[in-house]
Amino acid sequence: MSKNTDTLVSPFNAYAPPAFQFSPAAAGTSQLAQPVEKTRRLIAGLLGAVGRAGSTYAKKYAAHLSPEVIEDWAKMEKKWNESIEAACWRKFVTQAAEHGSEPAIEREIQEAIAKAAENLILGRVSG
Repeated sequence: MSKNTDTLVSPFNAYAPPAFQFSPAAAGTSQLAQPVEKTRRLIAGLLGAVGRAGSTYAKKYAAHLSPEVIEDWAKMEKKWNESIEAACWRKFVTQAAEHGSEPAIEREIQEAIAKAAENLILGRVSG
C-alpha cells in the first residue's frame, strides 16, 4: 500500500469506511470480552485435551496391539498347519507395521488431541 492509501484506510481516519474505523475510547470491555472469552475457551480446550489424549491413544493401542486381541485375530486367521504362536507373531508384525509406526502413532495422538479439544470447547461429553 502506498502512504496515501495507508492514511485513507487508517482506523483513526474519520473518512475511512465504517469497517475500518476504530476509536480507542469506544473500545471498551464489551468489544473485547467476546474474543477474549473465545481465546480462553480455545486455550483451555487445548490444554485439557492433551491430558485426555493419552488415555484415548492407549485405548486405541490396546484395541490393535494387545496380546489378547492379537491372539483372537490369529486364531481366526491361523493356517491349518501353523502353530498359534507363529500365527500370533505374523499378526503382531502386520498390526505393528500398520499401527505402531512413528507416523501412525503421531497421527493417532494428533487425532485424539483434536477430538478431545473439540469436545471440550463445544461442551460435549466425551467418553
